[in-house]
Amino acid sequence: DWLHENDREMFVEAVIEWALPACERRLAIYQKQQEEDPDCSQVIQFCKTGWPTKREIPGCLKSYWEARALLTLSTTGLLLYGTRIVVPISLREETLRKIHQVHQGITKCRLRA
Repeated sequence: DWLHENDREMFVEAVIEWALPACERRLAIYQKQQEEDPDCSQVIQFCKTGWPTKREIPGCLKSYWEARALLTLSTTGLLLYGTRIVVPISLREETLRKIHQVHQGITKCRLRA
């Protein structure tokens, strides 16, 4: 573990406060949808209680297991992958549409995602 727990919490909160391009209301929507999404809710539980072995992970969650070192929870429970919000399936289409709305080209769209 490359960050101590206090350092990790401070980092996650700084990301939410300064780096995420969303207002509190929008972040709350993402969090609610994460909690209702079967995959996200299971990943949230793993982040809270610890990850099982790779063999014990259901197939649909294997990609999350591979990224588990970068998956964190904010103090409010928002699931993040590094400095990015984990987008639940229910919000993916809308999120992609918003990213593409500014029409900055493929490179800048990927940076915003």
